[in-house]
Amino acid sequence: MSKLLIAHPETTAFSLADIFQSLSDGDNRVVSVIELSELAYAAKQTGDLESALEYETQAFEFSLELSDTLDERNYQLLLSAKLFNLGQLHYNLNKPTQARRCFEKARSIDTSISNPIGEAASLRGLAFLEQDDGHLADAVELHKLSLLLNSKANYQEGIALDQANLGDIYLELGDSQQAKHYLEQALQNLREANLDSYAL
Repeated sequence: MSKLLIAHPETTAFSLADIFQSLSDGDNRVVSVIELSELAYAAKQTGDLESALEYETQAFEFSLELSDTLDERNYQLLLSAKLFNLGQLHYNLNKPTQARRCFEKARSIDTSISNPIGEAASLRGLAFLEQDDGHLADAVELHKLSLLLNSKANYQEGIALDQANLGDIYLELGDSQQAKHYLEQALQNLREANLDSYAL
């Protein structure tokens, strides 16, 4: 089973346009962030991860300039979402050091603004890095922490994916009983949330 690393919730639960909806039109920096983010998404969809990384990096750089434009929480949400997306791209391009740096920065921001779903997403990314390094016990602890945060936030998709990822690690550890427990829970939660298109 492949690792299930979903997009940061701030880019799935609402669009960048929603973050910027209260702003007046004409700010070229805002337009640039939206356009570059759309280009990054399109490039990811076609498998051109290098181009996606370039676009996402530029979007992040423009985002840094918006502290005088967005309210503080939306500014921090935007930065954490961009950092998470960069972490995903670095991870998928087999650049673990850069991925870890991005996930850790995104987690720090989400922790500081009490955004548990965002923090859980970054913990999931960090867990995969530990799993790839063979640190399976550490990966389990990170996924369990992510599961706890998603459970407190009642974020069903995150809960199911954390359970699926825990099942995957327990399979790798040879603990079939724990693996079965988490994978069955994940499948049930995905079905209840109408998300059973995920392949477990």
